[in-house]
Amino acid sequence: GRRSMGRDRREDRRDLVRVEAVRRDRGDRRGRRRAHDPKRIFDACRDASNRWIWPELGEPCRDLRHLWIAAADPATHFVDVTATIDRGVASLREHRAYLDGLGTAFDPDAFLRGMAASAGEACGVECAVTFQALSL
Repeated sequence: GRRSMGRDRREDRRDLVRVEAVRRDRGDRRGRRRAHDPKRIFDACRDASNRWIWPELGEPCRDLRHLWIAAADPATHFVDVTATIDRGVASLREHRAYLDGLGTAFDPDAFLRGMAASAGEACGVECAVTFQALSL
């Protein structure tokens, strides 16, 4: 839960956490655990920097400043992934157990390139990943 996420943030001392958007308007309920909900992660990140919350977990994480939510609407930032999209497709192809577990025909190339091309068109590049950047 939130406490364990807060502990993790205190231990890893990152300045940025990235999470995928949960799109309930698209029926995006594919067994996502509550721990993947951006709102819960945002709250846990804020808790990790508050010395009054869970003092037994150690020193607050003062470095954590940003939460980036991938594929969120509205997007506030993007990363041009045109030069690295092939590596992303190759990496996803290596997750065979995950892909097999989907139980349906799945084309990693079409999936990643389709999303990246759509985001890229909106950003003025060939392929992009979009984010909504929140300050903590």
